[in-house]
Amino acid sequence: MATPDLERLGGRARVLGAVVTGLHLVARSVLTSSVSAVELARSPGWMLLNMLGASGAILLLAGTAALLPQLVRGGGGLLALIGLGLVAWFWLFSGVFLDLHAALLMPWLAKEAPWMLTGRDIPSTLLVVLGSALLALCSGAVLLAIPFLRGRLQPMWVGIALLAGAALSLAGDLVARDGPSSSLALNLFSNLGPILVAGVLGSRGVRLSLPLQPNGRGELP
Repeated sequence: MATPDLERLGGRARVLGAVVTGLHLVARSVLTSSVSAVELARSPGWMLLNMLGASGAILLLAGTAALLPQLVRGGGGLLALIGLGLVAWFWLFSGVFLDLHAALLMPWLAKEAPWMLTGRDIPSTLLVVLGSALLALCSGAVLLAIPFLRGRLQPMWVGIALLAGAALSLAGDLVARDGPSSSLALNLFSNLGPILVAGVLGSRGVRLSLPLQPNGRGELP
């Protein structure tokens, strides 16, 4: 299969992954604000919802890999490549690992050890990993935004949106340090940053059919 065809498939995967990820995060925000973790984990729909979230993250990862040739041809530079890798690490951990954990392990915990789902104390090791994933998303989005802000890639609004996604991700984690809340507004706000970053990646997939600018200013699909 030719490279343009692979990039086109990658763009479609990004679009679908962004839509699925956004729907999953909104639905999870609604459910966790109204039902306890134990009740949610015992519901058959909880496994389906998180498997859907993991599928969306996998699609995003597959589509994000297809961005590499465009970044190279468009002059994104080393910083953008590093940024893309960091964003991919966030989706791998937060999207794939945590959603599979919620889908496969939480139902068992709800049946055998429900007290583990009701406590607010998070193991220090998990806190470090969660913190590294958040740092990867924020720093990766900033690095990926640089070539757009400098005009090496177009359009500039992508860089602005990526910076906003990084800031909202950090702010959302600070206001929701104890995890899901009974407040729907708080839950939605804590997920707004990742939704925005996923939306930006998905939006570039829509423009996959547009070629790079001949003057080297890349129109990133």
